[in-house]
Amino acid sequence: MLKGPYVGAFAKAICEPTFWLTTLLTVIALMVPLLALRFYNILRNPSLADRIRMRQNKMKHVRSKPIMVRSASTRRSRRSLRSSYAFAHEVNNF
Repeated sequence: MLKGPYVGAFAKAICEPTFWLTTLLTVIALMVPLLALRFYNILRNPSLADRIRMRQNKMKHVRSKPIMVRSASTRRSRRSLRSSYAFAHEVNNF
């Protein structure tokens, strides 16, 4: 059995708030530069998906103002393209 002066030191350390504060600050200090670099790269060199998403968001704001307001009777109702027949034969195995 070990009987050194450091036996149980970790158990005592995790009970102290300074241990958890130091751990939290260390994790934050190590993560902030990585996250900053990642966001900088996304802003500086956006991927194709990012460029398409930005263009779609821009077009969504441009098209958000309706040109002509239609009444409820002139609006088409959108019907689902999916048939409910496909779900009629679903078997529940409980």
